[in-house]
This record gives sequence, structure tokens and C-alpha cells, in this order.
Amino acid sequence: MSSDRSRTRDRRRARERQSRRNRQMLLMGAGVAVAVIAVVLLVLTSQPAQAPVSEETVAIYGDIPQSVTEDGFPLLGNADAPVQVSEISSFDCPHCGTFYQTVTPMLVSRARAGEVAFTYIPLFGTGGIPNGQGAARAALCAGEQDAFWMYHSALFDWQQSFGNQAYASNRLRSGIDNLDIDSGAWDACMSSDRPDAILLEANTQASRTEGFRGTPTVLVNGQRVEATLELVEAAIVAALTSG
Repeated sequence: MSSDRSRTRDRRRARERQSRRNRQMLLMGAGVAVAVIAVVLLVLTSQPAQAPVSEETVAIYGDIPQSVTEDGFPLLGNADAPVQVSEISSFDCPHCGTFYQTVTPMLVSRARAGEVAFTYIPLFGTGGIPNGQGAARAALCAGEQDAFWMYHSALFDWQQSFGNQAYASNRLRSGIDNLDIDSGAWDACMSSDRPDAILLEANTQASRTEGFRGTPTVLVNGQRVEATLELVEAAIVAALTSG
């Protein structure tokens, strides 16, 4: 009887040792898989991504004054223009992409003519495209080298071309190279809290804007206007006429 119990105990111990070995092998396999995935992701995210920038994007803003407001928001046109237009917008918002395609060209043209000062108030997270915060920070840091508006246009163009992959980190960096922006200065800005302070202020202003329901929200001389080409242009014309 004692011999039977001893054999049973030995078999149980053997099974336990085998179970431990199996668990160790599984853990080792999982660790190797995680390491392989990490290496693959590192390689993918470190490779240059396609980040096309059209000649028009580079040229269109060249003859228009560019500055920032007291809150650090990018401003296109003469700051003292008779009509002040503000867009509360987000790069991760597809509706903002539509606004850029349909309304922004008119605003750029009127800013060039000295009729409009166009302020971009940058939010993030109001749409479904990943890394909207990274896109906003990247654009604001490009703005420190007078390249916000070019980068802003590139971002919305990428939104149309690449969808949910538009703002991959390596694409944001490739855009810097394609726009001939000093990468060292841009990196220093991206490592700082300067763009975050502007984004925080933008969020505060949006929350205080009467009638704010999401992006894009457009204000013409402080009055909210539906974000369509017809209605925004009509509000600008009315403001110019009354002024």
C-alpha cells in the first residue's frame, strides 16, 4: 500500500513539473511574440511615410500676412481686417475636412484681399480619426516657423487621402521634411508644453462660445454662422456692407 501511495505521489509530482515546464514555455513564447511585435511596430513607425504636399499648398499662403492671436491661435490675413472669422476646428473631424475643401478657399481668397482675418482655433478629439492631438500639436509647432497654414492644408489633404492612417506619427514627421521645416526646432517644440497650452486655451474658448455644438463652428464678427459656403460668405458680405 505504501508503495502505491509513493508511485501516485511521484506521478503527481511529475505532472506538476511538466505543467510548470509547459507554463514556462508558454510564457517564453508569449514574450518572444511580444518582442517580435514590438520590433515590427518600431520598424513600421520609424520608416518615412508618404506625406505628399502639393505645390499649391506651398504657394497659396505666400502673399498673405500670417500671425497669431494673443492666445496663440494661428491667424491668416491682416489682423485689423474689417471682418473677423474664427473657425473652431479639429483635424480629426471629417466635417472639418469638408469645410476645408468647400469654404476655406473662399476665406483664403478674402484674407488675401484684406477683407477677412481668419483665425483657426484648434481642438482635437471631436472626430474619429486617430491622433488628432498629435496632428494639432504638429501644426502648431510648424506655426512657430510660419508654416502653420501650409501644414494645416497638408493635414486635411492627408485626411482625404489616407483616412484613419492620416496622422500616423511618421507621416507627421515626413510632412515636416516635405515642407522644409527645421526638424530640430520642430522637435524641440513637440517636446515642450507650448502647443498643449494653446490647445487647452482653445478648449476653454470653445466651451465658452455660445451655441458651440461641435466642430466646425464658425464665428463671423463674433456671431455663430452655419458652416456652409453659402451662409459663411453671405455673413461676410453682410458684414462688409454694413461696415
